[in-house]
Amino acid sequence: MYIKSIDFYHKPLGGNGWHIKECEFNFINLISGKNSSGKTRLLKAINSFSNLLSHDQIKTKDNIFLHWTITLQNYKDDIVVYEFSSENNQILKEELRINGKLYLNRDFEGKGTIIYAALDNKEVEFEVEKNKIVVTSKRDKKQHPFLEVLFDWSKHVFLYNFGGLLGRDTLFSIAALDKLSTHNSDLEKLSKDDDGVVPKFELGVNAFGDKFKKKVIEDFNSIGYKIEDIYVAPYEIYNSDIHGIPIPNILYIVEQNVSDKISQSDISQGMFRVLSLIIQLTYLEFNLTEHSTILIDDIGEG
Repeated sequence: MYIKSIDFYHKPLGGNGWHIKECEFNFINLISGKNSSGKTRLLKAINSFSNLLSHDQIKTKDNIFLHWTITLQNYKDDIVVYEFSSENNQILKEELRINGKLYLNRDFEGKGTIIYAALDNKEVEFEVEKNKIVVTSKRDKKQHPFLEVLFDWSKHVFLYNFGGLLGRDTLFSIAALDKLSTHNSDLEKLSKDDDGVVPKFELGVNAFGDKFKKKVIEDFNSIGYKIEDIYVAPYEIYNSDIHGIPIPNILYIVEQNVSDKISQSDISQGMFRVLSLIIQLTYLEFNLTEHSTILIDDIGEG
């Protein structure tokens, strides 16, 4: 499942707002433009829609009008169109069509109809609270299996802020890593955390061994950064546990023809951003079985 197009409107009540109008995508897209032309807004509009589906009610600032029309397509060429509008935290419209057929429709009063698979795809009426998101609150794999296409897509949307730190100032402990390994919900949160580069590298090596590390090094070397090794180890400025708090771990690299290892805090900002992005994309590549929507903001920064 991949995103085919988006139409997004964000407007303060009484203000002008801004409108991303029917922006269409291919499998790989480069969005270029002057500063303040809306590049970041476009990526955040896609990401915020995926986040919207993790809640069963609308939660935004007051006095805001929002509208999304998202078109998704799977590899069977099914076209899924979801339209959503809200104003002042009250949902005005929600509609889902698959290949042109209406599966879900609700109005500003919370009244609408939805297809029930267990009733031979009969259209059944419902009424929910005005701030309830129907696709989330009505999620049921048996009764409404068609809703899962939205959630399968939203679960695999990842946003990386390449102009940010990408985990350069983030420390991590082995104890926290052990906890992550046993909690699937925490692992899902980590997969979308673009500061989580240290645990992602360690988890990747633990799960896939040298194959994971070798892939990271090869990709990093292929774009001009020549390193021989990369690993996670205790941060050396901490020489012992402090008040029972474990010594944090960070990334270290060893450059070709250089004997000294370099900690993540001493790697140049631009070099670390590239390394972090490669590690995190490799982590996705090795772990995910579904096609994903990967958004990288400010990839030309630095």
